[in-house]
Amino acid sequence: MRFGLFCLPAQCPGHHRSATETYAALIGSAVEAEQLGLHSIWFAEHHFSPYGGFIPSIPVLGAAVAANTERIRIGSAATVLPLRDAVETAESFAMLDVLSGGRLDVGVGRGFLPGEFAGRGVLMSDRAGLFTEGLSVLRGAWADGPFTFRGEHYRLDGVEVLPKPVQRPGPPLWIAASTSRDSFERAGREGLNLMVNPYNRTTEELAAGLAWYREARRAAGLAPDGGRILANQHLFVAATEAQARDLPAQALMEYLGAVDAAFGRPLTPHDYADMYPDNVLFGTPDTVIAKIRQWERLGITDLSLMTQFGSLAPELSSASLQMFARKVLPCFA
Repeated sequence: MRFGLFCLPAQCPGHHRSATETYAALIGSAVEAEQLGLHSIWFAEHHFSPYGGFIPSIPVLGAAVAANTERIRIGSAATVLPLRDAVETAESFAMLDVLSGGRLDVGVGRGFLPGEFAGRGVLMSDRAGLFTEGLSVLRGAWADGPFTFRGEHYRLDGVEVLPKPVQRPGPPLWIAASTSRDSFERAGREGLNLMVNPYNRTTEELAAGLAWYREARRAAGLAPDGGRILANQHLFVAATEAQARDLPAQALMEYLGAVDAAFGRPLTPHDYADMYPDNVLFGTPDTVIAKIRQWERLGITDLSLMTQFGSLAPELSSASLQMFARKVLPCFA
């Protein structure tokens, strides 16, 4: 099991940070995560909304993180490929891979927030085609030499993207999947890694998606269990179960409210009892260890941990992460 930090700065009413403060905190989180021995830090791309809109460009933020760290891997979780020009995306991520010394992972998704597509003037009905073609363009752009591509949205003749990434044939690629069977199967069929966000999914729904992924790998002649699977989880570790239950409760529901506001209608659970204890990594170190073992048995290979959400005080978030690093992380070394 590999562990990373997941960052999606969602502003909630009464708890606003300036852009300067937000970026300083994100870079500081990366430095702290590296010092504590985490494997990676992941950033979510969003637009036009307090829900993550301060990270419209992961390569720009990733370059700042790369300049302030030495070991930790930098990941996108995920880049909304239909909203971006695929050639420019390939160039920007290739630059980041070079600047970071080959520490980049690239997660891509189709996107799900209508306001983001409206703001970019992109039809949501086009997102499947844009995603499919964009993914092909990324892989072609990072390959050796010029490449040609013919599609509905991209027509490229002998284009050579520079620089080439340090990692060959390119940074590890991950596909974000939620409910679409096509996303699970595409990741498996193309031999890519998988990202899931299970906090508002049942265990049965998640298991079905992972089965689609593994069967698609098998049908493509790949080892069914050969890909890596990353799950995003809210984390709060405390000395007692009561503290772990109560201290982050309001902040978690504020975060879920920000998700719903960005989507424009209810999308997430509205009762804390629907989240705690089953759908969050909240608890004492022993409880958290037991929950992570359950994820391992399901086939999860990587966890990205969201330690800062809603109005949770930074000192509580940091104390939780430090306790995780001291008392949980060594059990999975």
